[in-house]
Amino acid sequence: MSVGSLGAEVRRTRIRELMAGTGRLDLAWTAGELGVSEMTVRRDLVELERQGLLRRVRGGAVSVEPEQFDRRAARNNTAKQRIAAKLRTLVPDHGFVALDSSSTIHRLAESLDAPEVTALATGLETFQALRGRVGRALLCGGDWEEATGSFVGPLASRTIKDLYFTRTFVSVTGLDPQRGVLESTIENADIKRALRAASSSLVVAADASKLGTTSAALALPLTDVDILVTDLDPDHDDLAPYRDHVELL
Repeated sequence: MSVGSLGAEVRRTRIRELMAGTGRLDLAWTAGELGVSEMTVRRDLVELERQGLLRRVRGGAVSVEPEQFDRRAARNNTAKQRIAAKLRTLVPDHGFVALDSSSTIHRLAESLDAPEVTALATGLETFQALRGRVGRALLCGGDWEEATGSFVGPLASRTIKDLYFTRTFVSVTGLDPQRGVLESTIENADIKRALRAASSSLVVAADASKLGTTSAALALPLTDVDILVTDLDPDHDDLAPYRDHVELL
C-alpha cells in the first residue's frame, strides 16, 4: 500500500519526516517517494505551510519547524532579558492584562510580582510562569497549535472577545515597516487580532533579529501597535522605519 493511499495526515507526517534530514524537499522527488502526483504533494505543502510547519519555495519547500519551547527560550537570552526589564515598567499595578505564548513574553511573566493584577495567558508555559506572580492567572482555552505553542481557534477567540484588557503584551515572528506585525500561522495571527480588539493598549516586543523580517501571515498593521519594545536603544538607526508609527521603548 502506498503512502498516498493512506490519507492526507499520514502523507503529511511522512513529508515532515523526509524534510527532517536536510531541511529541504524537492517536489518531484517527494512525489516519487510517496507514490503520488506532484499536484497532491503541492496541496500537502500548501496545508503544511498554512500550519506554519514549512515554507514553500520554487520546486519544493524548506523547513520552518519550531524548536521546542525550552530551546527557543534560551535563544537571544541577553536581548530577552533587556526586553523583559523594559516590559515590566509597562505592567499596570492593578487591572487585567493578557500575555501571548512567545518565549519573549514568557520571560516577562517569570519576572513579575504583581499581586493585584489578573493575567490571561494564551500559552501553557506562560500560564505556569504567571502562577504565584500575579493575583490571578487564567489560561485561554482552544486548540493547541504545535507550531507556536499558542491556543488558537474559535474557542480561544471567543474567550478573548468576551474579556477586556488594560494592556496586552505580545511578541512577533516578524515586524515589517510596511506590512506590520507578522506571524508564522494564520491561526496565531487571528489570536493577535482578537487580543488587539479586546485591549485598551497593545505592546509588541521584538528583539533586533525580528526587525524587517517577514513571515506567512499578517496579524496587525503598525497603526494597531501602541508601544514597540526592543533590545535596542529607542534612537537606534534600525528603528528609524518604525519611529513615525509607534512609541518606542
